[in-house]
Amino acid sequence: MRKSLALLALTAACIASVPAKAAVTLDLLNFGTNVPAVVPGQVLETFDSRSAGSFADFTNGALTFSSKGAKVENGSVAGQYAAPFMAGGADKTNYLSVFGNTTETIKINNGTVGNYFGLYIGSLDTYNSISFYKNNALIQTFGGNDITGLIASLPANLTSAQSNRYVEFKFDLASYFDTVVLGSGAQNSFEVDNIAVNFATLTQGVPEASTWMMMIIGFMSVGFIGYRRRNGGPAFRLV
Repeated sequence: MRKSLALLALTAACIASVPAKAAVTLDLLNFGTNVPAVVPGQVLETFDSRSAGSFADFTNGALTFSSKGAKVENGSVAGQYAAPFMAGGADKTNYLSVFGNTTETIKINNGTVGNYFGLYIGSLDTYNSISFYKNNALIQTFGGNDITGLIASLPANLTSAQSNRYVEFKFDLASYFDTVVLGSGAQNSFEVDNIAVNFATLTQGVPEASTWMMMIIGFMSVGFIGYRRRNGGPAFRLV
């Protein structure tokens, strides 16, 4: 009996310790594509209704933006921020600049979740990062090299104008996210614009670790009770 309970506890602990793995597809759209094709249920944040030079702390109803030093900017200042290069020249509208050692957190509101995240990125650097979270747990982090690695012709220093692209992150049907964190390392800056989020309809996918644990405990409990009954042992004892 004690051995069975110990094995059950060990099995449950091992399963609980295995995080759910999301499948994320990363796509770069053709150079010159500044915004994605709009689909029903998509929210697009262009930053054009925000004040240039202000910290990026606001909500557009569906998304809440929280800044730890990141700002809405317009134009370029050498060594600080540079407008993303788009078809026809530099971005003349407002955009988000995530400075060195700062972050911008994007939280989906009202208990909903997302399965698509897109954004226009200026010239990437290796210290730029995009991290996805679900229920406060990190799903995956993408750095500058992870993104530009999809374009074989880009140089290692990522300064090519061709690295200015619309980037899409697509989650599979069993996966989703509720928070995205944009970050930059010790240097300036990570410039992005036209952030898009598609909301997910949760489907009956593969159960997560906690669900598997509950199922296994239930099956083993039923089996143990049946075993005791078959062997004539009392299922319950009154004392």
